[in-house]
Amino acid sequence: MYIVYIILTAILAYLIGSVNFAVIFSKSIAKKDVRNFGSGNAGMTNVLRIMGKSLAALTFICDVLKGFFTSFAGFLIFGALYKTYQIDLFYPLYGGYFCAVFCMVGHFFPLFFEFRGGKAVAMTLGVLIACNYPTAICALCAFLIVTLITKYVSAGSLSAAISLIIFTPIFKMNAFNMFLRNEPFGNTVITTLLISIMSVSIIIKHKDNIKRLLNGTEKPAFKRGAKNKNG
Repeated sequence: MYIVYIILTAILAYLIGSVNFAVIFSKSIAKKDVRNFGSGNAGMTNVLRIMGKSLAALTFICDVLKGFFTSFAGFLIFGALYKTYQIDLFYPLYGGYFCAVFCMVGHFFPLFFEFRGGKAVAMTLGVLIACNYPTAICALCAFLIVTLITKYVSAGSLSAAISLIIFTPIFKMNAFNMFLRNEPFGNTVITTLLISIMSVSIIIKHKDNIKRLLNGTEKPAFKRGAKNKNG
């Protein structure tokens, strides 16, 4: 029976991830689909370029909250299953990361928006605030430092993604259990593996940005302009 619960949890996380705030806000407030402009990405950076700081900030906050509450839901569900079945697979923190992975899939390929989504950077920050907030702080610092130096949000996002793999196994504090001093080594391996999957996925989603960074054609994020991506 617990297999059914796992499947339902994954579906729930995917559906939550499919709620793309960049598209929702751009269509409802700006009356245009952000995916038809700029880079074509349904994320905070493209909203910033095309529609300004206010909508970008709103998108960022909602994406962070989406990641946080999806992980929180996973923690609660796995915690309940752990109490019922006493199976190590349902270690509550695994639920936070498990739901995060499927939320990311929904963010990349949203069911409600033609499977054209964003790159899940802000969503992942929300996940880390819940599951490993010291790592979230380190990733945010990496993002800010690299972005301020290079003027490219994509470079900052890539640096933040790489930092997740480095800092996740080092820190063992989260918003659920606070201090996990006696966490088994195997748990650290599993949580690091899950966050590494997310980190690599973010890097892959930035493949076009990486090409533009390497050939010098990447555009700074702080120049606003609503130029159609096809023209």
